[in-house]
Amino acid sequence: MNRAKFTVLLLFTLNISAFSQTLDLKGTNILDRFDSIVTLKQEFKKAYQAKECADNWSQYLRECKNVPTVEPHRSLKQIVSPDGFITLYYYLLPIADTEKRVSLFAVYTRDSIQRVVQFNEVLPPLPQPKNSINEEIVFAFANLQDTELKSYELKFFRKSTPEQSLSYHDFYLKCLFEEMALSRDNDEKNRLNEQDILPRMWKIWNEPSLFENPLYGYNRISTIISTDKKVKITTWNVELNDGSHQFYGAVSVQKEGKPITTYELTDKTNDLRSPDRLMLTHKRWYGAIYLDIIHTNYKKQDYYTLIGFKGNNELTKIKLLEVLTIQPNGEPRFGSSILTKGPGYAPRLIFEYSAGANMMMKYDESLKMIVMDNLSPSEPMFKNVFRFYGPDFSYNGYKFEKGKWKLYPDLDLRNPKTLQAPAKPVRKSKIPQTIQQ
Repeated sequence: MNRAKFTVLLLFTLNISAFSQTLDLKGTNILDRFDSIVTLKQEFKKAYQAKECADNWSQYLRECKNVPTVEPHRSLKQIVSPDGFITLYYYLLPIADTEKRVSLFAVYTRDSIQRVVQFNEVLPPLPQPKNSINEEIVFAFANLQDTELKSYELKFFRKSTPEQSLSYHDFYLKCLFEEMALSRDNDEKNRLNEQDILPRMWKIWNEPSLFENPLYGYNRISTIISTDKKVKITTWNVELNDGSHQFYGAVSVQKEGKPITTYELTDKTNDLRSPDRLMLTHKRWYGAIYLDIIHTNYKKQDYYTLIGFKGNNELTKIKLLEVLTIQPNGEPRFGSSILTKGPGYAPRLIFEYSAGANMMMKYDESLKMIVMDNLSPSEPMFKNVFRFYGPDFSYNGYKFEKGKWKLYPDLDLRNPKTLQAPAKPVRKSKIPQTIQQ
């Protein structure tokens, strides 16, 4: 064994022996309950018991001074990162023939404080080997990708086919996002985002092999990639204690034969007046989390239409449609006036509604149309008081025709054959009317 490998093995051994502790009666009882879940017959009871046990185990870890060691035969498994920084426990619960629910518990020390982060997720299906039924899924840390940033790839695979794996590209980044989301300290949130999260995101944005990677498992990040594989947008938000939101992200552009260029997005929402009328840049951005990207083309111009969500404040939320274009120099521009609005066209459509309501807005592939709920106030007296707005059980749509997104009002989504083309809008003014939100 060479000296480097011996040093890693020695550090790993010291970490386990010096900082682990034996389970007490409380911890043993929780693990016994984990083990007994598989004997339950009803699926909803299994799911309920698994969640309760997961919450109890997470609380138990927070009470422990040192990291407890789990016996190998237990249904709750334990692994350690290559440098011993993260101890990870995982529990797998079958919920269907091809799906499993997993509870993950990461324990590590940051800023001299022991942290416990919990995730409850459904794993995507993995290939099932022939002549094998519900073969065990294994989690393993693949490697330490960056010593300074502590970037770890966490893979999961079926025991007999480790080569057919899926992974969290940087599991510590996933933990940091969860910490930030659950923190109640605005300064701590901002520090985590600026000092810990953004440097890791830049490494991901600048790695060519990850351009088409949708970043599976990062529940606090939205990653969308255009169908022509030229544009990738990553966005997330920091929710502050007063209910306001600050948005972050980047647009990565890959032109043929050229390296990836990444443009960080700077949220200037508070500085923008009438954002529904503005063309914006990555340095002057109407911040949002983008949920979908629709690529269209007209007369050699590519349009990337974005469906976005914006937590606005404690009273209202926002959904928006806007159009991204890539300039000849590669820079992104937000806002092309091709969205029907009143008698003309607008660069951005903003729909504000009650924080207690949900607005449907999505691209329907079968209709080749963006469909959405129509919003209206709960009472006529609340017109333009958007905290009282919500879906009224009617629907509108936008269809890309001859370089424009044409409005189709009052859709009958139950009978798509009845869709009629809208009347051609007549432009009366170069300034579009304020949108009916």
